[in-house]
Amino acid sequence: MRILQLQKGQKTMSIENNNTVSPLIPTSLPQFLARFRTEHDCRSYLMRQHSAAGFNCPSCANDKAWWNNRSGHWTCTECAKQVPLTAGTPMEGSKQPLTLWFHAAWLVASQGLSLSARQLQISLKIERYDIAWDMLQRLRAAGHATDSARLSGTVEVDEAAICGEEFRLRSLPAGSGDMMVLGAAEVRGQRIGRVRLALATNLSSSTLTNFVETSVEQRASTVLTDELLGYRPLQSRGYEHISVVRPGSRSAQRQLPRVHRVFEDLSDWLAVNADKLEQKSISQLIHEYEVRFNRRRQPASNFQALMGASSVSKTSPSFVHNGAMGA
Repeated sequence: MRILQLQKGQKTMSIENNNTVSPLIPTSLPQFLARFRTEHDCRSYLMRQHSAAGFNCPSCANDKAWWNNRSGHWTCTECAKQVPLTAGTPMEGSKQPLTLWFHAAWLVASQGLSLSARQLQISLKIERYDIAWDMLQRLRAAGHATDSARLSGTVEVDEAAICGEEFRLRSLPAGSGDMMVLGAAEVRGQRIGRVRLALATNLSSSTLTNFVETSVEQRASTVLTDELLGYRPLQSRGYEHISVVRPGSRSAQRQLPRVHRVFEDLSDWLAVNADKLEQKSISQLIHEYEVRFNRRRQPASNFQALMGASSVSKTSPSFVHNGAMGA
């Protein structure tokens, strides 16, 4: 467990880009426009997304389907339910061209909340404002769903104590009455994926397991923690749980380096924003930091998340292609 130290005047350290981007996604706008120049280009990308994520029929839950080039739909091999290529994406049910949607998604991935419907309309020369507004709302909703999704893969989990008005870095257990920050960070090689943070008033078993269950996917994740007894129920809750360090040990920084880097950066963030503590609670500032951290990615990886086909996904799927599209 770490104890954060807040020192006014500190600067926030930069966070490197840690997300894996598909080689199909260009990393600059000119390359993006060249790559997704036609409807066929966009459909080919969505085909790959579906094939990688898997198929799950919304009617019968069958995991096999064949592709019909003429209709542009997947057809379930069991009940013949037709599922459009855009199912599970912001584009589902829209009559607008895929090229327009892809360009809009790139702009949202690049500019985020700063992009208005009017700016989107002007940038893409959309004839009607209500169309631009609807597209923007759908893309923002998709972004929000991505932000709130639970972490997966290998995830480091640890605790940091907040003592009074200062945030001290100390490899010791928290004292009584201290407020604590629980942190979880995805392992992406030597880098950090997404993070989840939450305030806590104790380190009881229910507090720790509830935080992990609301932050990390079960049966698809390995959770690395210290040896606090409160983490022991995780194995019976469907997680692969590995205790890698004794509670309060200084080696936590080496054994759980990513979540500790997040705590250190959070300490800097709170220091820079110390003057806002009168207007905002610590909980609000921590949530604001989490959102900013998780949206630090480059437009390419943000776009990839926005275009994810979530509603027809399933693990280990099978497809039967009938006239499958080429790239």
